[in-house]
Amino acid sequence: MEEIRTITYPMYNAIPNILSAVLLLLLAIIVASIVKSLIIKGGRKMGLPGYIDKWGLSNNKSSDKTLESLGKAAFWLIFILFFPSILEALNMRAVSTPITNMTSKFLNFLPNILGAVLVLIVGYIIAKVVRDLLALLLRKLKVDELQDKAGLTPTATTSSFSTILANVVYVLIWIPIIISALEILNIKAISQPAIGMLNNILNMIPNIFVAAILIAVGVYVSKLVGNLVSNLLAGVGINSIYKQIGFGKEGMAPRYLLSDVIGKLVKFIIILLFAVEALNVVNLEVLNRVGFAIIAYLPFFLSAVIILGAGLFIGKWVEGLLGKYTSSSRLTAALVKYSIIVFAVFMTLSQLGIAMVIVNTAFIIILGALAIAFAISFGIGGRKFAERSLEKFERKMETSAPASGKDVNTEEIDPTDNTPPVL
Repeated sequence: MEEIRTITYPMYNAIPNILSAVLLLLLAIIVASIVKSLIIKGGRKMGLPGYIDKWGLSNNKSSDKTLESLGKAAFWLIFILFFPSILEALNMRAVSTPITNMTSKFLNFLPNILGAVLVLIVGYIIAKVVRDLLALLLRKLKVDELQDKAGLTPTATTSSFSTILANVVYVLIWIPIIISALEILNIKAISQPAIGMLNNILNMIPNIFVAAILIAVGVYVSKLVGNLVSNLLAGVGINSIYKQIGFGKEGMAPRYLLSDVIGKLVKFIIILLFAVEALNVVNLEVLNRVGFAIIAYLPFFLSAVIILGAGLFIGKWVEGLLGKYTSSSRLTAALVKYSIIVFAVFMTLSQLGIAMVIVNTAFIIILGALAIAFAISFGIGGRKFAERSLEKFERKMETSAPASGKDVNTEEIDPTDNTPPVL
């Protein structure tokens, strides 16, 4: 009998604990079911499925299924909160203690989560309202007309100035909101780097605005100055240079007018200068170096273009001069012209710094080959001409020299004449 009592006594003692655990389990299921039902039914009455579709939270599912998933998540969350108490009622402290600690930490952190979520929701509402109002105000102020005047008319893939500015302000409002939410969460491993990054972005925003203004001013000034230079050069008659250097066909207009090319080049240079200054304001070191390198190379490029243009013009001018005032053949004039052009091309490549060793070596080889060809042709083919020229030069030197041993300005004196000289 004593043995039966020893076996059954723990069972009798465990019955209250089991009943308590069962009651807690039933209570957990009831409470969790009520919360689940409130979320699903209350969400439907409040129109949450429409907001889920609007915010893109359905994840390729219907909004009702997404709301049901949220209800199930709330059900299991409530059940997990009751679970440590159920284990405590069964005296399973080895299992319940870690779960209890985790649950207590979660409950202690839950106000931070709710506060961060509340800040994000309020911030979203404020940012959205400000964005919509700002876009409407900018449209009323006819800001989009400036975009049309600048030649940047929005298309199907681009947005208008009002929309772009409103979205920029929307993002700028979100930055302090996110910083506040991260500070409320107080997760230092995540919040401190994120807050530092966002603070850097906030500090950079004024510089970004200044850079954007510089680029906008640069585009406007470049367009104004480029058109002015193009019109002035066209009025001066620089487009007729094609005929003077022998390019293009008679009676046909050139495809690219030189005045337009120079005008676009001026536009590019002005925009580049403003862009480099804008990058300097933003302090992007790598892009600054690239921009300064391009600006440093611009003088060499411009001088190379001038040298090449001067070579083409001088070559054509010398060709016409030889054909008009000398009896040189057309082949000789063309050779002189293309020799000048080749010389200008080598100077252009040298100025651009393109393959300096190869260019210099090729130029020296060509000059040496021309010198050798001239020496051979003059020494072999022009031997008789050189001989006649040297003989003619020698005869001319002999006839021009005075007779040796005689002075034409002195008289001979008779040695027997004793008459004294007249002073």
